[in-house]
Amino acid sequence: MLQVSPLAAAERIYTMKKYIALVMGAILVLSLAACGGTDPDADTPPDSQSQLEQDVPAPEGVTVTYYYSDSTAEHLIAADAVIPELSPENLMQLLIDQTVWAEGAAVNSFSQEGDQLTVDVSSDFSAQLQGAGTTGEYLMLGSFVNTFLTAYQAQSMVLTVDGEPLATGHNIYDTALTFFQD
Repeated sequence: MLQVSPLAAAERIYTMKKYIALVMGAILVLSLAACGGTDPDADTPPDSQSQLEQDVPAPEGVTVTYYYSDSTAEHLIAADAVIPELSPENLMQLLIDQTVWAEGAAVNSFSQEGDQLTVDVSSDFSAQLQGAGTTGEYLMLGSFVNTFLTAYQAQSMVLTVDGEPLATGHNIYDTALTFFQD
C-alpha cells in the first residue's frame, strides 16, 4: 500500500484547487465574452452614421392614413402609407394593395364641397360589400369612409353606386356617412 505524507496530500489538494480556479476563470471569461454581444453601430463613428441617414432619399409622394380591419375582425386600425399623389384613384388602389378591397372596386367620380365628399363607386364595390357579411361590410365600408375622410379632412361622405344609393342587402346607405368608430 502506498502511503502519502500529509504534506504531499496537502500540496496535491492545493494544486488541484489552482487548476479548478484556472478552469473556472476561463469559463467565466468565455461566458462573458459570448454574452457580451456586439453593437453594430458601435464601430460606426457618429458622423458616418448621420451621413448614412442623410443619403437615404425621402419617399416621393404624399403620406396618407388608411384604415383596415385587425386580425380578429373587430376593430379598424390606422396605418400610414405613401401614395404618388392625393387622388381618389390612388386611395382606392392603396386599399386594394393592402387587401382591404379586391381588384374591381373602383371610384367612378369624386367631388368635395366644404367638409363633405361625394363619391360614386363601381358595382364591384357594392358586390364585394354584399359578399362580406354584416361585420365584414361594416369594417370594409369603415375602412373606405375613414380613409377618404381623413385624407381629404372631411366630416361626411355621400356614397353612391353608379349614381344610386348604396344598397347591400344589410343596409341602404342613403344618408351621408361619417367617421366609423369601433
